[in-house]
Amino acid sequence: MYYNDSSFWINILCGCVLIGLIPAAIAHNKGHNFVVWWFFGAAIFIVALPMAILLKPNARALEQEAISTGGRKCPYCAEIIKREAKVCRFADAKLSLYLTRFTRMTYLSFYNKLIQVN
Repeated sequence: MYYNDSSFWINILCGCVLIGLIPAAIAHNKGHNFVVWWFFGAAIFIVALPMAILLKPNARALEQEAISTGGRKCPYCAEIIKREAKVCRFADAKLSLYLTRFTRMTYLSFYNKLIQVN
């Protein structure tokens, strides 16, 4: 019989491993663990795919990933923007003005501390 052939089961296993990549990729794009969802999708694809589609994004993980890949938070609205941005597209605020004020305040507070110590 065909089910007793070992190549049949190897093909089924390879198919499950490959098809498990679909829910894993969807969940990973929403900030969840790729490997866990890959195993879940390979084991129970029919359940894992709708769950991955309906899964809510993990905002904290997505934010940490965006910051680690070169983003920063806007000081006005706390949205993630590019590091080189001069204007926040969410708050419509000029960031260079904030940065110069922040730098000036930091320098003055550091200078005042130096004067108080001496």
